[in-house]
Formats: sequence, structure tokens, C-alpha cells
Amino acid sequence: MIHINCVWIGGDKRVSTFCTKRFSENDIWLAREIKKKRKKFYFVRSKFEDDVENEIKKKKNKGKPKKDLESILKQKVYEDCKKNLEEFECEDNIFVIDSYEKGSYDFERFETHLIHDALNISDGKHLAITSCLTVMTISTINEMKNVLEKRIPKIALSAAFALRIKDTDVTILKEEMEFYKQQFNLDEISLRRDAEVSNITERLSEIEESMKHIEKESNEMEELNEIDNLIPFLPLINIRKTYKASKIWLQKALERITEKAVDVNLTMMEGLAHD
Repeated sequence: MIHINCVWIGGDKRVSTFCTKRFSENDIWLAREIKKKRKKFYFVRSKFEDDVENEIKKKKNKGKPKKDLESILKQKVYEDCKKNLEEFECEDNIFVIDSYEKGSYDFERFETHLIHDALNISDGKHLAITSCLTVMTISTINEMKNVLEKRIPKIALSAAFALRIKDTDVTILKEEMEFYKQQFNLDEISLRRDAEVSNITERLSEIEESMKHIEKESNEMEELNEIDNLIPFLPLINIRKTYKASKIWLQKALERITEKAVDVNLTMMEGLAHD
């Protein structure tokens, strides 16, 4: 018996839902309603490990390697979903995941799809979705970094053309850095929430201190000092130099935050594993 947990996450362009049951007519009805609204969707089969453990306990499977049973069950899920969702052409958006082992099965592929599609919709939608993710895989973090890098020329240009009033250009850059931290759940609120969920509250002070160190180093980078020291009444020179320095500063800031995101998420995975 294949139990289906599906996910329909609402969005401007893509939708998904969680339900703990076998594939039913209600699921087909919901998929059709989503299609009527011209939205795409994911179908996610969660708690897969439960079915694997149940299969291992059956006498007929005594002695069979766990990997073989996983492969057989996973294929059954795919076939069942493809058969029931054939009219929707969503084969690439069917995922099998385990609710506890974040590195297992299709979790990494699903998270990458989710983050990428959310970023393509809007910054607000992406922030709303990523704020719900306690742990991100390394490939997901790198995917997010690639997408955020595409913002750099636009933000650098905004800083270059900003009026030199109360360090407007520098403020634009620092606000973008804060945006990077939010996207990777490294802002103060997200860190505290995720640390509690991941059972690593004892490491929170250390992580927060490392984030302050990154911010301090970024504020002391020569590119930021160069922008601060530009002569206000030479606008053409300011624009060119500010744009160049801003791009370099944003790239370095993103690199440091990405590295920290990898470290923090690995720490959270360890915390979840010892839950």
C-alpha cells in the first residue's frame, strides 16, 4: 500500500499541498482546480522512511538490503504519481522525501526547485518560503547564491546613482547585505528560531558573534572606504567608481555570507540528527 503525502504550496506561479493519505479523488480534484488557475504545482511524497521501515519488518523481505527496498518503493511512488497525475504533465515536479533525514531521497532536488522558483516570482515570495526552511542543503545554498549574484549589477548601479546625502549609496549596499542574510536565514530572528528547532541553542551566541564579525569585516573593506571618500562634487567620477567598488563589495559580502550559511546549516543538520 502506498501512502501519499502531497504538498500544494500557494504562490503566484507555482502551487503545492501536504496531505497524509493514499492518492485520492480529492487530490485529483485539487490538481485540476490548480490547473484551471493556470498554476503549476509540486507533488511531494513525505514520511517515505516510514514505508521503508514497514517493508523491512515484513517476513517476505527478510534479509533484503534496505537500499533495494527503498529503490523498489520509490519507483512505486513515482509510477503511482505519474499515473494519477498524467494529465497534468508534472513528472519533473514529483518528489520523494523523508521528514527527518533532510539529505535523503529527493529533498535536495525539491528544495532547489522551490528556492529557484520562488526567486523567479519575487523577492517577497522567496523570503516567505525560505523563512519556513529550517535547514538548507549545500546545493540549495549555492543555487541561492547564484541567483542572488544576478542582483549585484542592479544594486551596484542603484548605489552609483544614489545622491550623496547621508551616505545613501553605502546604505543601499548595507541593506542588500541584510537582504542576503535574510535569504539564508542568518538574520537575528531566523537564527534564534532555527537554533531552537535544530536543538543548537547552546551554539547560538557563537553563531551570532561570527555574524557580527562578518559585518565588521565588511564595513572595514577597502571598497566601502573608497566609496565613503569619493569627492561629492565630481558626479561622473563618483558614478563610475562607486559602481565598480559596489560590485566588488557586494560579491565579497555574498561570498562570506554563503560560507557562513553552509557552516550554520551543517551545524543545524547535526543538531537535528541528535534529536
